[in-house]
Amino acid sequence: MLKRAFKLYIKDINTALLGAVLLFIGNWSYGQLAVTVFNEGNSSLVSNTVNDVEIEANGQIWVATVNGLQNFDGISTWNLYQAGTSDLSDSWVQEIHLQGDSIVWLGTFQGGLNRFDGTNWQNWTTSNSSLPSDHVRAVATTPGGVVWIGTTSGLVKMVNGNMTVFDFLAQGLESNNVASILPVGEDSAWIGTINGGLILLADTTPNAQTIANSGIPDNTVLDILEGQTGQLWTAHPAGGLGLYLNLAWFGYNPFNSPNPATTLEALAMDQNGALWMASLSQGLVYNQQANWRNWKSINSDLPGDDLSALTIHPQSGKIWAGTPGEGLLEIDPNILLHVDPSPATSIMVFPNLSKGRFQLQWE
Repeated sequence: MLKRAFKLYIKDINTALLGAVLLFIGNWSYGQLAVTVFNEGNSSLVSNTVNDVEIEANGQIWVATVNGLQNFDGISTWNLYQAGTSDLSDSWVQEIHLQGDSIVWLGTFQGGLNRFDGTNWQNWTTSNSSLPSDHVRAVATTPGGVVWIGTTSGLVKMVNGNMTVFDFLAQGLESNNVASILPVGEDSAWIGTINGGLILLADTTPNAQTIANSGIPDNTVLDILEGQTGQLWTAHPAGGLGLYLNLAWFGYNPFNSPNPATTLEALAMDQNGALWMASLSQGLVYNQQANWRNWKSINSDLPGDDLSALTIHPQSGKIWAGTPGEGLLEIDPNILLHVDPSPATSIMVFPNLSKGRFQLQWE
């Protein structure tokens, strides 16, 4: 752990000034290694607004932006797919889901559902299928080939191209706006909604957990993650982090825990079981058991405090994050976890007149 406060007495002003400069550069460059920013100005990224990012087992990175879909090798090669220059139905890509190493499923803002195998495109919209809305926010698949599709107007289960639509409002629930999906086997799934809580769809029967009937922290569920022992972690835009364990809910927010964020967008778990969280106002949050950490622009090289997407590279273990305006980020957790996240407030160099020497102080 880097220490934050020290005092150093130096005999002459030249040495003092040089020491201050070296300390500042050393501290800045050490932290700089933790975050690499890819944006419109320094790379071929087509938009600084990144809605989602997913990584294949072979390391290929897929990036969803408001101006197209991109494939990136993590070094220098970018491929771009846009409506008009490819068969992608809409350049505003909301969601990416990877099925194995060869199929990319895409949810778009106005162009429905897309499937891409690296060569051929398929598209499902309200005009050519039973899809209830062309705004697709979530996609998930099962090992048996079931495709779950979350739209702003209901959930769809697609098997061999045949769609079954679930209208939760018609079934007495509070929302058809689906934001996240976690399949359970082939025929059931956890469904996160906007303002309708978390729904367990068992075959065809939905059961919603809301603030009114459970301890869930927030009725909007933007991400769902299964933990290593089967517990559910949920990301909420106003309720922070949720944990569903043994049929009971636990909430973690700034008012009852060290979690600094109420606004969580996405979750990822590393190979050690540590939870990484993307916040729309509090940057990057980390938790492993009782250890909470937080990095923002003030105490790291994050370009801003807003993160919209998060995934972990299957080979390097590095974190890749999307932002709503600062581009795509590659984050090295090994560096972050060994740097004190508390911000240094000042570096001062001043004379000590009584002793005839200079004092360098960093607080």
